[in-house]
Amino acid sequence: MNNLSRVDAGFNRAHLVTFGVSLPLAKYPGVPDRRTFYQRLTQQLTATPGVASVALVAGLPPSR
Repeated sequence: MNNLSRVDAGFNRAHLVTFGVSLPLAKYPGVPDRRTFYQRLTQQLTATPGVASVALVAGLPPSR
């Protein structure tokens, strides 16, 4: 894992933020519910001052 921090990722990681989200199935039972949540999350993050871009992924290295 330590070696991955030394690999040139092709972008500046100095201001990169990552986090995980786990949605409770009781509140978001279907794909449309989860899709709506992630669309709203993306819109809100994009509207945050200082945020240059937003991306959603199913997993982060090194596990995915």
